Amino acid sequence: MPKRTNEYQKLILSINRHLSQTDAVVTESKMLWDCEFEKDREVDICIEKVVAGVPVMIGIECTDLSRPVGTQKVEALFAKHKNMGVHRTIIVSKSGFTRSVEAFSKKRNVELLSFGKAMKRSWPIYMDKLKEMTIVHYEACMEAISMGFNPEDGKIGFLPGIKNEVRLDAGWISIVDYAYTLFRSGPNGSLLNMPKSQRLKAKSGCYEDAWEFNPDLEIRDEKGCLARCSRLSVKYRIQLHESPVKMKYDQYRSNDVIYGKTGPLGPFKNAELIVSADGESEAQGDPKFKVTIDLDTGDAAFI
Repeated sequence: MPKRTNEYQKLILSINRHLSQTDAVVTESKMLWDCEFEKDREVDICIEKVVAGVPVMIGIECTDLSRPVGTQKVEALFAKHKNMGVHRTIIVSKSGFTRSVEAFSKKRNVELLSFGKAMKRSWPIYMDKLKEMTIVHYEACMEAISMGFNPEDGKIGFLPGIKNEVRLDAGWISIVDYAYTLFRSGPNGSLLNMPKSQRLKAKSGCYEDAWEFNPDLEIRDEKGCLARCSRLSVKYRIQLHESPVKMKYDQYRSNDVIYGKTGPLGPFKNAELIVSADGESEAQGDPKFKVTIDLDTGDAAFI
């Protein structure tokens, strides 16, 4: 059966994955057996974890209806979860709940969450600086690989090209993959590892990195002819993509959460950003934040 989902459910799914402990399994649109109706039925989001050695299953249902959720809907979802062996029910509504549903939910231990409502909450002061954010994506594309050979090596019959392979201790590897590994370890290959001041100065453009080898690399072509490579250089282009994100704030299960989505970002359809405080602080007293970025690749193909 195909998954029945919408943007609101996807957002709640992303927030639960962001906030869940690493040992919890969070599944979207999980099908569980309903012993009353004797068929599989869907739970929007299922969280499975082990507490004190006992497996626990939490079922989360999401609704983005324009009106508050009433008692009849909550009763139906609670009954469904009970028949499916769910231990705890959480219902998340974009438009809140009617007053009459509170007594029933407390008696049945059903957790009701209002998230993403039209009303505006006051931002916590420590999160105020995160209202306007920008996601930056650096796209690096290798355009050419050049090899320098030992002049004492006649490389008889050897044909250099992108289908060459390099001998490593673990075996043969594509020259392209090997060049990419070198590039990643170079000064421009991993922009995230740069100091922040240097990273912000990086611009789109063409760059070149080169490496010399002693001892030489052993390389073979498609026909198996061998040669020894003493130098390898890579020319590549870095393209900078930026997209501003206007963040929204709300609380989810007593956690301050901000979230937002970009427009197109380079090869990606969009990027979804979720931020929460992780409870720790920097040396200067500023809070640390946990950040999750989900990239929507759309129909793009990545190698």
